Amino acid sequence: MRKQLAIGISVLALTALGGVGESNFISDNQSGVHSQYTHFVRTSLNQFEPLSGASLDVGLPNRNSFQTVGVHFITDDDSLSFANENDFGDPTGDYCKRLGYTVTSCASGLFNSACPYNDKIYDRCCDVTYKYTSSTCSSPKKLSSDTCGGKYRCYCDTTTYPYASCNSPQIKGNSCTDDSGTRYATCTCPSGVATPYGCETYYASPCNNVCQKAYADNCRNRTSVQTPYGCESYFSDCSSKCQKAYADNCRNRTAVISSCPANADCSYFSDCKSKVQSWSCKSGYEKSGNSCINPCDNRTAVISSCPTNASCPTFADCSSKIESWSCNSGYIYWCKAPETNCTTLGYTKSASQCPEGYIKCPYNSSAVFCKDS
Repeated sequence: MRKQLAIGISVLALTALGGVGESNFISDNQSGVHSQYTHFVRTSLNQFEPLSGASLDVGLPNRNSFQTVGVHFITDDDSLSFANENDFGDPTGDYCKRLGYTVTSCASGLFNSACPYNDKIYDRCCDVTYKYTSSTCSSPKKLSSDTCGGKYRCYCDTTTYPYASCNSPQIKGNSCTDDSGTRYATCTCPSGVATPYGCETYYASPCNNVCQKAYADNCRNRTSVQTPYGCESYFSDCSSKCQKAYADNCRNRTAVISSCPANADCSYFSDCKSKVQSWSCKSGYEKSGNSCINPCDNRTAVISSCPTNASCPTFADCSSKIESWSCNSGYIYWCKAPETNCTTLGYTKSASQCPEGYIKCPYNSSAVFCKDS
């Protein structure tokens, strides 16, 4: 009959007894395995008891006191069968679990601490950002107050750098870059341009209340007047539109005379009614400088009126004034008949000749008129 040996103490538990008693090696010729063992007394086929004076602590071992010990199992028929119910696997997993070490793999490759019984089992994983020390975390970043694996996070304070991004056209302020990216202290809109005539173009949101381009003038609110003769003045806020037009073209016209003289006929420019284009004196007047004068003003009559029985030619340019005069044929002196002239002068008609002491009137040759000398 094949006998099975049930062992209640794990190999690792037995190793905790290292140093108790003396160690010996027993050779199993059949298996060829040499095992070191500590003095135990077999009390039955499936039970070992330590020798007197040896103590067996089945609590958690102290890793620092580990010693290697070999165990040789002796059976009646020198055979040993380990059925499935016998568990001689690695017990460190249980020890680590009892201490809170349950993690066997970390995606980041970083862990807080390893189990003292198995350095492949951890209490918890560390985020990949826990990789800094005070000497490797530079300002403006800060070290985290918590640690993992003896290292810190080096992060940007979101209170000081609250913005993860700024939307165009915002201007980014001071920046801070950590493992999660870059953050900014401020996101401000650009300064708007002055708008004395209003805003033509605003920035895009979120700066849509800031003017990007101002109107250069106020022309959109101005209406130019008609300017057939040109523009006299433009709007002060719109230099391309006429505010006041010239009423005429006089600025481009030159008068032949400053004003139309008296006794003259004047014509004016069609586009400038205030300037004389040409002029001439009226009939009976002649030009004298810039005036129209009566020629008679420069003529002196030789006689105020033409006598009877006389010829009195007038000035060619002044018909009202006698230039010269002469008696008609047969009339002398006052252009009267000879008898009249002699009588007027005090001569008396004589029958044939003048008496002695009288003179004859020279103005009448056909009759004798005498008077006292």
